[in-house]
Amino acid sequence: MFFNSGLTKIDDFESTVILFRDEYKTPFLPPYIAALSGTFFELTCSCLIAIGLATRLAALPLLAMTAVIQFTYLEHVEHIYWAFLLSGLALHGAGKWSADAWIMKRYQPLLWR
Repeated sequence: MFFNSGLTKIDDFESTVILFRDEYKTPFLPPYIAALSGTFFELTCSCLIAIGLATRLAALPLLAMTAVIQFTYLEHVEHIYWAFLLSGLALHGAGKWSADAWIMKRYQPLLWR
């Protein structure tokens, strides 16, 4: 969902900035910066989560974006669902089939010397 949203934003970035200025009205950031950071985090963090690399860290910006959308723009049940899933990833990681697990398995002996 986040990756598709990022692709939509990058497809017509001028419209995205206009949406952030007129429709979303982000409370903390100027519209251009909010559009740029939202697009960047949606594209990069969703890719990182998909391969399981830096999963806990990648889930945090998406969780923050979900909270901002829920509390400032639209209230939807699916935001709670996404927040629940992202919280699980942030707390527990991606699991044993992720790139994070492979890196830890491969390099953990080097870290604990």
